[in-house]
Amino acid sequence: MSQLFLDTEFTGLHQHARLISLALVPNEGPWFYAVFDDVDKGGLTEWHQSHVVPHLELTEAQLETLGPGTYLVEDTSVIVAALRDYLASFETIEMWADVPAYDWVLFCELFGGALQLPRHVHYMVRDLATLFEVKGYDIDTDRFAFAYGGDAGATGTGDGRADLVGSPGAAKVAEGGLVRHNALGDALGGRACFKKLR
Repeated sequence: MSQLFLDTEFTGLHQHARLISLALVPNEGPWFYAVFDDVDKGGLTEWHQSHVVPHLELTEAQLETLGPGTYLVEDTSVIVAALRDYLASFETIEMWADVPAYDWVLFCELFGGALQLPRHVHYMVRDLATLFEVKGYDIDTDRFAFAYGGDAGATGTGDGRADLVGSPGAAKVAEGGLVRHNALGDALGGRACFKKLR
């Protein structure tokens, strides 16, 4: 079974939220990253304009360092078709996401709901935040600091875990020079956390 790490950026924490971007990163193999160009980015909040929009599109330098993957800036129908093809390259899929309430519902809606997912994609998403808690870490542990900050807190001893929560010295950059609130950067960070926690 392949584990895929999902992250999205979306228009808000409300029932009419729409996807802005979506990323999937497998344990091994090519990644998938799509920016939805049929979402009105001008209507996004000031927070989105500052933290999400400037980091949506990948640069040539980022693409060169990330290795093989699929990168799209397209409308929803094109993205869904490409996403179906991408998912078909895996035999069975176990999805993981960090605090996935919105990510998972919006992902499933691309296929018409959880019961319409491709058959080889398990309909229940696994939660990285719960894995942190089960392993004895603070659920608010800074994900980038944990993933990319060396061994700090990775030993599972209990000392220093709280230091990772909102740490001012926390890592700000993921693989490929991606930052927080870029769905691909966050999905890569999720995978790195998972590998340390397992």
